[in-house]
Amino acid sequence: MQQSRRLFVLDSQRETAEVLRAVLGKAGTDVRPVQSWQQIEYQNPQESETVVVINARVAAQREESSSATSRLPRVVIGESSSTGRTSPADATSTNERDSDSRLHRHLDELFEYPDLVQAIESLWQNNATAPA
Repeated sequence: MQQSRRLFVLDSQRETAEVLRAVLGKAGTDVRPVQSWQQIEYQNPQESETVVVINARVAAQREESSSATSRLPRVVIGESSSTGRTSPADATSTNERDSDSRLHRHLDELFEYPDLVQAIESLWQNNATAPA
């Protein structure tokens, strides 16, 4: 039996969460639009079952509040350097960079929804096959 999956959408455009709910909700995914990192943290998400979709412009205005949310797999829509995350140049080891690429996907601001769904699904797939 598949675990319940949760998708948090931190975006100013309601359409993003609505489309994802229509597509992924059919398969039992709990899609939750949120306005802040604190709302995500409050839900106590489990890394293996949670993905966060972030609009980079929105994330730049809302600082990530804890290391717990920083470990969640995410799809960043738009300019990735404005998400408040450390830049790849700041990563000190190959393992950190490998982990970062396994947990993050990036889409252009003008994206197609099938590409977004594919990025989300690939993160869930990576989590399902990652060593515990």
